[in-house]
Amino acid sequence: MHGVQTHDLRFNFHNIHYATNVWGLRATTLALLGLGLGLWPASAGAQQNRAEPIRVAIAEVRAEETNGRPLLQRMRQLAAQNEAKKKDYEATDAELKALQPRLDRYNASLAKYDGQLADYSKRVDAYNAKCGGSEPLPQDKYRACLAEKGELAGRKIELDQAKGALEAERQAIEAEIKGRTERLSAISREMTANLQAWERTQREYKAIFDRIEATRKRLVEMCAAGDQARDPFAVRLCVGAGWDGEKKEFAGLTDLPPPAQ
Repeated sequence: MHGVQTHDLRFNFHNIHYATNVWGLRATTLALLGLGLGLWPASAGAQQNRAEPIRVAIAEVRAEETNGRPLLQRMRQLAAQNEAKKKDYEATDAELKALQPRLDRYNASLAKYDGQLADYSKRVDAYNAKCGGSEPLPQDKYRACLAEKGELAGRKIELDQAKGALEAERQAIEAEIKGRTERLSAISREMTANLQAWERTQREYKAIFDRIEATRKRLVEMCAAGDQARDPFAVRLCVGAGWDGEKKEFAGLTDLPPPAQ
């Protein structure tokens, strides 16, 4: 029984010694692992620091895009409005030109009336020469003068009616011309205001696009640089922004179109 116990003690001691060595190895391994973990974040941080200017530059581009899109939309709206106003102007101008035949007819009628009025004036003068004066007329001449006076009175009524019709037509034509002329002037002012607004907006948009272009040039330099080109963080940012490593250029850094020249 005693020998068995001694054997058991040796066995237990051996186990304890073995366990102690194992834990010693594990402690060493953990210490080395801890050293490795301490080095890895520093390496990742260095990579991220090299990539940080790229990330900031891309963020600047995205911020400029956010500011540029409403301006682009505004320019498109103004251009569409001006196109609609141009069509309205052309239609109104066509209506104004369409009045020309009516104006020609009026002028022809007016010329005819003036001729008729001149003839009437001559007849009146002739009548007054024959039938005027204080001396009594013979009976036959008196009756002839009365008859002619009636004709002249009837003719005057006709001429007055023609004059009234001509005046009404003149006023109608003038109103048509005035309305369309004023409309053309209003459209012209609106188009001018729209153009000025478009030009102001385009200047703002161009300034944004120029800043994006300047940032693109900086990004080309950074993404093509040796350190960044070998840095996985930097490469991922560049490629995500449309970087073409073979061409050393961005295929689509921004979807904003260049400003009109």
